[in-house]
Parts: sequence; C-alpha cells; structure tokens
Amino acid sequence: MNCYLRCVPLITIALILLSACGSENKKSSINIGHEPFGKGILLDKTIHNSIGDLVIAPSGLYVTDSMTIIIDEYANNNIVSFFDSKTLELITSFGSRGEGPKEFSDSPLILQPDLANKDILELYDWGKKRLVRISLSALLKKDEIEILYETRIPPKVLDAQQVGKINNNLVASGTLSEGLVAFIDDSSFNISYLDFEPFSISKDLNISDRKWFLNMWMAINSDHEKIVLVAERFNHLLIYDFNGELLESIKLDN
Repeated sequence: MNCYLRCVPLITIALILLSACGSENKKSSINIGHEPFGKGILLDKTIHNSIGDLVIAPSGLYVTDSMTIIIDEYANNNIVSFFDSKTLELITSFGSRGEGPKEFSDSPLILQPDLANKDILELYDWGKKRLVRISLSALLKKDEIEILYETRIPPKVLDAQQVGKINNNLVASGTLSEGLVAFIDDSSFNISYLDFEPFSISKDLNISDRKWFLNMWMAINSDHEKIVLVAERFNHLLIYDFNGELLESIKLDN
C-alpha cells in the first residue's frame, strides 16, 4: 500500500511529460479469435453476508448510485460481491473461499467501470486467462448466469498482472516470463504487443531478476494517450504511447 501511495503522484506527474526518446521495442501481432462459452457462473448468496466481511483487504471497489461491487482475493478468496449502495445489503455474489474456486481460477478484474450506463460486465479471469463478458442485469436476477462469450488470452500474455481498457482495446502488462504490453482489439480480437527488454535498465540482470522487473504498476491516461509503468524493484518509471513506443524512462530516487 505504501508503494502504491508513493507511485500515484509519480505516475500523475509523468503523464504530463511529452518528450520522446529512442526505443528498440519489437512490435508484432496475431489474431486470437474467440469462442462461445455456455457454462454458467454459479451464484452464492452466502459467501459474504455483509459488506463488513470485505473491508479487510478488498482488491477492487466499484460504486454506482445503486450498486457497490467489491472483489475479494484476501487469503486466496476469489469472490465478486454486489451490494445495494444505499442499504449495503448483499444482492448476490459469485466465486469461492480459499483455494479451489468453482468457476474463475483466480480473482477476476472488472474492466468496465461505467456500470451505471452499460449492462455488459467485463471480467478478466486471472487463472484461466480469458476475457469474459456477462449480462449485469441477468446476473442480478438469476441464480445462474450464462457467459455471453469469452476470449482466450494467448500464451504471450498468459501471466498479465494489470489489465485496463483503452478505446476498443484491452490492455495488459507485466508477465512472469516476458516483458510485454499487449493490446487486444475488442471487435477483431487481434492482439498487438510490445516486447520490451528490461536489460536496458541494468546490465547485471539475470533470469530471476526479470520477473521482479515485471512486477509493475500500470496507469492509463486516455486524454494524453499515455501508458505509465512503474518498475518497482529497479525504481524506474516508463512512459509509453498507445502505439507501444517508449517515450520516457525515468530513474526514481530510493
């Protein structure tokens, strides 16, 4: 949390920077396609009886006038819960406690923040590595809801640590095995990815160090068309444009 608080102002300042520098990044793209997925998500109204169960360490919080959504991955939980914003009463939830989840292999991330104006709920399934879309209104009315469709995430971005949306693209960054920022088109399901080498930061990096470099924070600024990554272990802040070009690499003070 302390690191997060330190990184937020740095990211905000960095998004203002517009100067560009050279880049040796490699760009490539593939088509990943998609397939219908009819298996339903089981809903369980007894997973969390009150919003107080989730205030310890929520990994995601989304609030509208009518609904509050909390993602719980504390102690290996994998739960998404929906509460009435006015009464804080539980509406419904899905997922499971501890290890061995029922449907999503790890805590999903809600990608669509404007829930008040869009019925489609987008989830990134960390464990099974797929983008899933479900109907929010149907989710709240039924005991089981069918997934509208899923997009399988290709091997190049299997271990994506952060996911966000830019225009019509799903953006993922940070993998354990490769340095990638991936752009997945919502309509064509074509993926373009930036493959960057962290070795430019330190010549002393080895294979085990690489995964630490890729443990990053990501922020997206659509107005300035910038993506900012903070490489925590090596105290570097990296600024990319929406084409995946490196614009700035800044060494941070300890």
